[in-house]
Amino acid sequence: MCVLLGAGTTAMAQFETGHSYLGPHIGISGLGGAVSVGGDYEYAITKSGDVGSGRIGVGATFDYFSWSYADDWSYSVIPLGVFGAYHFNTSNRAIDPFLGCGLGYFIINATWNGNNETGGPRPTASYTSDVYLNLVGGVRYFITPSFAAQARVGLGATWLSLGATFAL
Repeated sequence: MCVLLGAGTTAMAQFETGHSYLGPHIGISGLGGAVSVGGDYEYAITKSGDVGSGRIGVGATFDYFSWSYADDWSYSVIPLGVFGAYHFNTSNRAIDPFLGCGLGYFIINATWNGNNETGGPRPTASYTSDVYLNLVGGVRYFITPSFAAQARVGLGATWLSLGATFAL
């Protein structure tokens, strides 16, 4: 990603009204700290000046991650979410900073792999499927008008992610 950022020239692009943005990402999950893979889709719905100098986008995100705990439990998680984000205008049109929030649903599969030598009941899973709140901040750097590198931090399914975005 650093090579791509260093190689790019200032692209005349930014988050534009009426455009769709789609891309993959890899990150660190909020549950278990596992490596997550996923993707994002966003559509720009307002024009500059409708809500301040920036634009609003709405979209959806999904991830997948899994991990094991003490060789007894294994978890697989598929977070599905919807969000809205405010994209700030900057003087450098290659840079697209944004803040957003949304709601999602964790689809969690917990599997007990251990044995129960005491003959008692199997322990219950510590994670179950549930609704979550997603808060995010990030930036896209447009290397070309239709391709950007992206970094995000937030609370929710994935706490830190790096990815790519393709303008459609």
